[in-house]
Amino acid sequence: MHASRSCWRADPAPGCACHSRPIGKTGGADPNQALGLFDVAEYATYPGFHSMPTEQLACSKKAWDGLTPDLQRIIEVSLRKAALSLAIQTEIRDKKVAVELAGQGVTLHDWSVEDRKAFRQFARDNWQRWAEKSEAAGKLVASHVEYMKGLGLID
Repeated sequence: MHASRSCWRADPAPGCACHSRPIGKTGGADPNQALGLFDVAEYATYPGFHSMPTEQLACSKKAWDGLTPDLQRIIEVSLRKAALSLAIQTEIRDKKVAVELAGQGVTLHDWSVEDRKAFRQFARDNWQRWAEKSEAAGKLVASHVEYMKGLGLID
């Protein structure tokens, strides 16, 4: 079994109830290898297409509003830097692990554009059900759909 990787974690600003949480992804070659999935699995989709690395900030509105504008800006810039770093590191590790896996006999399947589109439509239908559960869920799903449309991943 492979050991899990530790992730970057920011310490909260002094006196702030804010915590940065690296979400990462468990859909790429690297995290799946770290979880030991390829100790038993002989097939995988690669490159991944159903998740993206991310960095989240959870902070109470009261605590955030209590920060000075310069501290808010420092946190925003730091979080963007961490998210970009995570995305780059994930891409590099996934590519390296894909080479290792192919050498170990794991069959990597690269889905066609049509198959990816069908998968995303299936997922989108499910997102819509969640979007109807609350106003906040609706805003989150709308934001994600807009983002994916902007990248040309969905129509």
